[in-house]
Amino acid sequence: YVPGPGEYDLDGNGSMDVMFYTEAQMNGTEKPKTSAPLSYLIGKEVFLSDGTSGFMNPHRGEGRTWNENRDYLYPIPTDERVLTNGALTQNPGWNDGLNF
Repeated sequence: YVPGPGEYDLDGNGSMDVMFYTEAQMNGTEKPKTSAPLSYLIGKEVFLSDGTSGFMNPHRGEGRTWNENRDYLYPIPTDERVLTNGALTQNPGWNDGLNF
């Protein structure tokens, strides 16, 4: 959880590990000065659940969709289908390329 822009000592050793900053804190195109080895621009390099604070959302904007006809079931592993010589059929919506 990131409470907001700023520097954070994540491992508690007394030195800053990461800095999160906003465009408003930038000086033109330069990020704010920090002793932290890692720095991230909120909203561009890292996305937080509540805007400038919150939990990191690494999958924002990836366009994931839920397929109602497929996503309630996992695909049957190809090895298991081969071992049964096609007695196990693939779950709906999944194509493993096997034709028995």
